[in-house]
Amino acid sequence: MAITIDTLPNEILVKIFVLHQPPRIKDHDRGTKPEWRDACAWAPLMGVCRLWRTVALETPLLWQVIDVGKNTNWLELAIVRTRDAVLELYFHSHPTGVEALLMLIMPHIHRVRKLLIPPMSLVYLSLLSSIQNETFPVLDELRLWVDEPQEPRVAEYVPFDLSPRRFPALHILHLQKAVVPWTAATMSRLRYLSLNSCSPLEPIPSFRQFLDVIEACTELEELELHHFISRCASPSLHDSTRTIRLPKLRELVLGDAPDSIAHFIANVYIQETVTVRLEGWPAIIGDELQQGFQSLLPRHASHLPVLRTLTEVWITLTIEDDQEIIGVVPRRSLPLTLSLSTKVDYTGWWSYHSTMLTEFAILSQDVRLQTLKVFLEPINIQSVQTWIELFAAFPTLRHLEIDPGGDPVHVFMALSSFSAPTEGSQLSRPLCPNLRRLEMDYLEFPERQHRLMLIALRKRAALGIPKLEYVGLRYNEDGARKMRALVGDISDYVTVFDCSSSL
Repeated sequence: MAITIDTLPNEILVKIFVLHQPPRIKDHDRGTKPEWRDACAWAPLMGVCRLWRTVALETPLLWQVIDVGKNTNWLELAIVRTRDAVLELYFHSHPTGVEALLMLIMPHIHRVRKLLIPPMSLVYLSLLSSIQNETFPVLDELRLWVDEPQEPRVAEYVPFDLSPRRFPALHILHLQKAVVPWTAATMSRLRYLSLNSCSPLEPIPSFRQFLDVIEACTELEELELHHFISRCASPSLHDSTRTIRLPKLRELVLGDAPDSIAHFIANVYIQETVTVRLEGWPAIIGDELQQGFQSLLPRHASHLPVLRTLTEVWITLTIEDDQEIIGVVPRRSLPLTLSLSTKVDYTGWWSYHSTMLTEFAILSQDVRLQTLKVFLEPINIQSVQTWIELFAAFPTLRHLEIDPGGDPVHVFMALSSFSAPTEGSQLSRPLCPNLRRLEMDYLEFPERQHRLMLIALRKRAALGIPKLEYVGLRYNEDGARKMRALVGDISDYVTVFDCSSSL
């Protein structure tokens, strides 16, 4: 006998409802608020017929994931429809009364598996902490965001009791502006840990005790610590470095004072398969600005082997915004990011850019880089020596893209220069002998430029270096017109020469 749409087994109908939902958002996705899950996308299917409506109303599975908006109507309905099934609660705005909300969910705390609440004030966070005497036997994921117009003092942070006795099933934790018990018993169960501007419960742990807890977190897959490491006691002169391994770690994000980040990397071995983002917030006064990106890493960066696997790097140096290095590995999306920024308006970065470029070259020794992109602002012109020191570190370079701060002559002069002799060899070598593609954007066009560029290209040819396959120089409209009039000579040393307008 043929099966019609109104005689489908209930199990098949439930499967249709489930498949009608949009794909689940990836777990642990970082953000500043819970992602909307469209958990009731199946609801229109209840209008197909009476049978379908009855099946939907009597299937707790369909009501378990609950998006809560400005009112609690759907939440109240779903609590009834799920019966005794577990609940996943995603709050996207705050209901009128937090006390009324707590009264609504308190009788069902024992079956809440996920609890995500959007940015709230510390007052609301304190109210939520009042339910901490309760036990959450099945809670697997807890994410609480805080939004305060002014940074509160640490003394105003809200204490959270996260003991295994109260949260025996907790594996995913995101907290802000909270005081947390930094113990192995609390943290070692977690697969995902994100602490943003939190503080460890007193007594403040020593740096060695901080590392003891990290070492116990063998199940961690993602770790994100912002303004937390520096709130532990600083390492003492007697602390020896360790080699802590986190075998399941896939992603690491650290945002803190550069020396705190460097101490962490010195003691924790980060496998090359881990995606790493290190965000340093140096003090305006101090040598961390002078050290540049090296301030984020220990003297020997052997605990960060992803550096040695990079094939492409983008360097962005601005006058007043974040300073950033992004490293790329084939078939992986941005496995390494190093950034520096200040918490106050600061326009003095430009005076450190030359040092940052040359120190990056030192940091990246032995990296077989194929592509390098450097982005500077128009007034930020670097010397020939700076470019020489940068290019000398990457003899395998094939693709170079630069916004050089206006005049490209310094770049061409560096590319026709030699590297300094090294300890292992007294020979000087031409720079970037494997370079095949060169692109520069937002250029000025001084009259001397064509002549000096031609001298540099002839010098590379005299050294036996193969001609460049592509050179793209982007000027304003007037500069592009002038350069096109002189393109003939340069074409002898370049297969494809493009001097189009960038504006």
